Amino acid sequence: MTHVPYVPSPPPVSPRAQELSRRLRETIDKYKQENPSVTALDIRQALSMSVPSGSVPRRVAVVAALGLAVLGGMVAFFLSSEPGNADVLKPVLIVALMVVIGVIVVVKSRSGPV
Repeated sequence: MTHVPYVPSPPPVSPRAQELSRRLRETIDKYKQENPSVTALDIRQALSMSVPSGSVPRRVAVVAALGLAVLGGMVAFFLSSEPGNADVLKPVLIVALMVVIGVIVVVKSRSGPV
């Protein structure tokens, strides 16, 4: 069976986005004329700081996923350490893993690559 990856095409650029892009270029060019020592890194950092991003909620979700994984591992460890409870270990680990994967998938689908 052959796997053909599907990469959706980006949505068309709106006229407002084109106008904003033009204005940003003009502003950056003007700033570069006034401050010749500005670097491309400075511009990239400034642009990334000016655009609201989902990095804080994404970090919180990743930390929550890791916390759930640790909690699931601890529960599985304590349940398996008691005699006769080893059968509970697998379902607890599977549920913890499913929660972690679910959180990661939701975060990636909402905010792009992690």
